[in-house]
Amino acid sequence: MILEIKNNHAEIEKDNIKKESLNSKNGFVEKPIFKNITGKKTGRTVSEEQHLANKSKEIIRIYGILKEVILHADSNIVVDSKVEYIAFKRNKKNLFDLKILESKVIMWVNKKKGELPKNIADLFQDCSEKGHHGNGDYEIHFENIQQLNDFMSTKAIINIINQ
Repeated sequence: MILEIKNNHAEIEKDNIKKESLNSKNGFVEKPIFKNITGKKTGRTVSEEQHLANKSKEIIRIYGILKEVILHADSNIVVDSKVEYIAFKRNKKNLFDLKILESKVIMWVNKKKGELPKNIADLFQDCSEKGHHGNGDYEIHFENIQQLNDFMSTKAIINIINQ
């Protein structure tokens, strides 16, 4: 049995079951531990709520607007929360990945460099030659609602989904 306490967060690992205390009155919550063939932990999930925990109202609002626009654009898109980001998938393929940070939301578009029309590609940064958690070669950062509103006025999300 392993007991770890980090930042008032306790974890107990026993018999491939992970029990976590998330500072709640409910005590410990059991989560299975997945291990790959090298024995490293993998498959850990983080909920949307955990991604949004302790974030400012503006960051939560930015995420909420992006989520609403993406999901309303196509009823086949689903949300898949990962450890490093929240994926928006259609037919098991990531379309967009959102990483929620303290001061901004980063959105990646799962397209290779050159696959977006120039007028849409110009709205994004080229991240094809840098390491990043999301999928694709295009990213954009939203630090405030005005930046998001300016981006939304271009209808880029709708155009990307309809490609």
